[in-house]
Amino acid sequence: MTSPTSPPTKQKSPLALRITFALSVIAIFGTALGTVVQVIGVLLSESASNVVVPVQRFWPMLNPGVEITDGPTAEVVGGGFTSAELRLDGLSQATRFVLAGGYLVQGITVILVAIAVGTLCSRLGSGTPFSGAVTRSVRIAAASIIVGGLAWQVLLGIGGLMAADEALAITGWNTTDGSGLSDTANSVGWPVPGNFSLDFWPVWLGLALLAVAAAFRYGEKLQRERETLQADNARLARDTDGLV
Repeated sequence: MTSPTSPPTKQKSPLALRITFALSVIAIFGTALGTVVQVIGVLLSESASNVVVPVQRFWPMLNPGVEITDGPTAEVVGGGFTSAELRLDGLSQATRFVLAGGYLVQGITVILVAIAVGTLCSRLGSGTPFSGAVTRSVRIAAASIIVGGLAWQVLLGIGGLMAADEALAITGWNTTDGSGLSDTANSVGWPVPGNFSLDFWPVWLGLALLAVAAAFRYGEKLQRERETLQADNARLARDTDGLV
């Protein structure tokens, strides 16, 4: 007498997938909370805000009468700072709105990417990696990185320019000895607002994810064709058994 076949036991997903899924969930809720706090803080807080502002290439000047006698072994002959992290008070509401928009877009982008990672880990752990949910999640993540990655740079860059103009832009100055009156503000030791640069890494990363989504879409198509073929073979086998 043969014993009945026991149903297969469900195997646990690999530890790496479970850890990555847990980290993606933490990232979703942590980023959401942090984004809300950051946006509300920029919009409603009456205290000073930390802002990265662009400046024209700048190097600080020594106070008159100061001479360095010992220390550096190399001489600065060019270059300088092109951005500065400042804690500013009294920013206009328009600047705060633009900065808050940048932080909001940044947070939403990170959350959508974390959702895609969590969906992929969940499907891989269940043994169904080629599914419409995974393909859609990866596509959404790719679009979010391209659009959101560029948008948050533009918003934070414009917000930084507005903050730099409010904090650093000067149109006149005076000196006790009358020197430097015809020079630029930068040359007399005052940083001048500069321009922000745009990084295009979100485009390349998003395109790479779109290629991954296309691969998953192709795998999903092959899986459906295999399932259809298996169903046809099973139906053909039943019909053959009925004839016999």
